[in-house]
Amino acid sequence: MRRIFGRTKSFIKWCFAWCIGHLFYKGKYLKGKYFKRFQYSEGWRWTMHAVFMQKIIGINRKVPFPVNYNVTVTNWRNIEFHRDNITIFQKPGNYYQASGAKIIIGKDSYIACNVGMVTANHDLKDLSKHTGGKDIVIGPNSWIGLNSVILPGVVLGPHTVVGAGSVVTKSFPEGYCVIAGNPAHKIKEIEMDKRPLIGTKSCMGCMLCAEKCPKGAIKIEKKAGYYHPVVDIDKCIECGLCNKLCPVNAPKKSNEPKEIYALRTKNEDKLRASSSGGAAGLLSERIIAMGGVVSGVVYDDKMHPVHRIARTDKELSALRGSKYVQSAMGNIYSELKCELEKGIPVLATGTPCQIAAIKNYFGDRYENLYTMDLICHGVQSPVVFENYIAQLEGQYGKKVTDFKFRDKTKGWKKSNVKVTFEDGSDVIMTRSECEYFRYFDYLRQSCYNCHFRNFNNYSDVTVGDYWGIETLTDRFDDDKGVSIMLVHTEKGSQLAAQIKENAEICDSNLEHAVKTHKKLKKSIAQPKYRDPFFSILENKGYDKARKFQNKKTRMFNIKKKIKRLIGGK
Repeated sequence: MRRIFGRTKSFIKWCFAWCIGHLFYKGKYLKGKYFKRFQYSEGWRWTMHAVFMQKIIGINRKVPFPVNYNVTVTNWRNIEFHRDNITIFQKPGNYYQASGAKIIIGKDSYIACNVGMVTANHDLKDLSKHTGGKDIVIGPNSWIGLNSVILPGVVLGPHTVVGAGSVVTKSFPEGYCVIAGNPAHKIKEIEMDKRPLIGTKSCMGCMLCAEKCPKGAIKIEKKAGYYHPVVDIDKCIECGLCNKLCPVNAPKKSNEPKEIYALRTKNEDKLRASSSGGAAGLLSERIIAMGGVVSGVVYDDKMHPVHRIARTDKELSALRGSKYVQSAMGNIYSELKCELEKGIPVLATGTPCQIAAIKNYFGDRYENLYTMDLICHGVQSPVVFENYIAQLEGQYGKKVTDFKFRDKTKGWKKSNVKVTFEDGSDVIMTRSECEYFRYFDYLRQSCYNCHFRNFNNYSDVTVGDYWGIETLTDRFDDDKGVSIMLVHTEKGSQLAAQIKENAEICDSNLEHAVKTHKKLKKSIAQPKYRDPFFSILENKGYDKARKFQNKKTRMFNIKKKIKRLIGGK
């Protein structure tokens, strides 16, 4: 009886705290391990304790998440943290000053009491003013000790421990160390468990670990609809190189664009061949004109999307067009290295995670390496695509030789699919007619919590379709397609300047780009039937998984029609 009474009391408290919390704070911050459902847990207690001092008295009033009244937070919009890290704002005496720059705190990091993080110092000649801000980045699984101070521009890698009372004036981006002192210096390396972390949900399939393993202990296998690295424990020497190189373990950074454009190529033939406005083609053509090479995705003879290098405009044509399937990196890392060693310009293209892997592989050693990533929805299953191609070949009785996900024969906005067969014939389908698009949101597991959203990318330039361009200008309102190009680095600016004469172009801005491209900031939610679909695919095959999905799709459409009828009444 006491247990029932206790649980009922806890539930009533949770209901009250939930209502108060969502009344005064943003709901996205009231989630995570400290905010348990139906329980009056630690996070809800913080909420109830903070709301009076914060929202009534006015200490940190504008901050949309619970903050202890002894904590000072300035420019909260410039502070990025995982929702499980809300505890860092409950430690008395902490000071977060994010003026003119960002404070980025990695997941599972701990910050003790009386810690100061300052992105901008006072101007020594005029103390009433501040100098320009510099980002502070704290890597995941780090620990900042009591009474420490982190100064502007400091980057701490993963698993960094800052001793109590330290003043950190310089960066330790490699992480895995203990630093202490004034100014702080490295006093100890942290010997982590170096067994591979491969196989977790955060694995994004870049295959860099397999490429760099010194003993060849990592192989690639099909699993749950995607290619995954698998470790041969007998060969593994636990050197930890795979963990060190994994882009997911790298500290987050802010790579907001310096320039943003809406543009498209002036060449009508290349505009028709492109998925959007041909921005990727213009950049690629410029690199080849400079005597360089471009890496991108093509279909091999089995219609598998793989990374290849193009050296001529003719070879470049195979790289054009969107391919909504996760591509295999293959030997592209070593192939790019050979080209870079020759000193010729190289443009590496891919998804944000693939570009992060390439940057991790090469670091900043090569000035002739340019990178371009895409505004990414997430990557679809190569196993599903392979089976769908086989289904089409069985249905039409001939081999598929090309598959255009974004054919513009009937206009850019229609986004029709065009399938070409070996005899030269083709079939054009709408997205609703193309069965493959029923699985469009069934992405790789890591895509639902993408590490590289919110401008945590490593590219020089980002390109994509400029959806919503009509709210910026009517200049491109002819359904031929237009690209958005976000320039992040000086290298990107140099490339952008060299293609302007071959493009119709107009300036845009960050606010409009983010408003019309939600994927720049946020991953999509995982669909309800994603995991059951891949479980059936792996255990019973594509036909069974297809029937399962078709059944769920029919039920969804029936429910939608019923809702419309009720709404109409």
